[in-house]
Amino acid sequence: MWISIIFFSFQFLKLLDAADLHVGVDKLYPTLTEAYNSANPGDIIYVFPGIYTEQLVIAKDNLTFRGSTFPSLNPSENNATLTHAASADDGSNDDSATLLVTASNFRLYNLNVENTFGQDVHAVAMSSTGSNNGFYACSFTSWQNTVYTHKGSEFFSRCYIEGAVDFIMGITGQAWFQGCTLGALKDKGWITAQGRTSSDSQGFFVFDKAKITIGTGAASATTAYLGRSWGDYARVIFQNSDLGNVITAAGWNTMSDDQVTTNVLFAEYANKNGAGTRVSWAKKLISAESISSILGAAYTSWVDSGYLNLSAL
Repeated sequence: MWISIIFFSFQFLKLLDAADLHVGVDKLYPTLTEAYNSANPGDIIYVFPGIYTEQLVIAKDNLTFRGSTFPSLNPSENNATLTHAASADDGSNDDSATLLVTASNFRLYNLNVENTFGQDVHAVAMSSTGSNNGFYACSFTSWQNTVYTHKGSEFFSRCYIEGAVDFIMGITGQAWFQGCTLGALKDKGWITAQGRTSSDSQGFFVFDKAKITIGTGAASATTAYLGRSWGDYARVIFQNSDLGNVITAAGWNTMSDDQVTTNVLFAEYANKNGAGTRVSWAKKLISAESISSILGAAYTSWVDSGYLNLSAL
């Protein structure tokens, strides 16, 4: 018992002693990795304008990174970029990630994260495998598998996410996307690929008050599917969102022609600018999904309340 009290006291004192670390060309830390290596739980790392070419792995809990435009709610104003080029062909999806978050209670504000490897390969910009991780007014760009909510719980608000193929994917990750803008790069591409494989496992995406647009440099006639079922128990909902007249009439797709969709939940509620006859197995909801059903009743203890209920710009 005394050992537990001493450990708790030590952790509490470390939080009280939290530090601010600065990253930039003329700062103490020239790279995000060097600042991270020096950081302790509770620290805030400020990232000044610049392009940082590195691959960053976050394995320490309770860290915050803030780009220099914080607290802007507009990701297009961001002027700090983390960039790297790697494909999953050299390992796994997580191995390819420019930013890999294995820790919990991580918060990222106003940073651009990109994987510039190129087209037609799995190349993750950000992967999260921890719990209670929040991403605020960030930009994530790649071609395929841009954002990987691999497992755990994630909250995204006012983020810009761009890609062509399955550019928001996950397996058991429980992810809520609030007021995010999704940029489609490939005609007849897929925005989501949710990979839940059984009825007793986690895995759910909900997009609330999102906006779908044609991505940077894509053809003006580009259309996209809301998603395809990577797993036979996939779950994705788009609600209260502007589909931007970008979504195909069918709306949804399967990963293979012979996939059984009996247990797939692909659903919509109160969206606009997305008319069309959806696939027969898609659902139209009579009410919106609640954030607590996805992130749990305690979500208010870790989600930044200033980013709740926002609509896409």
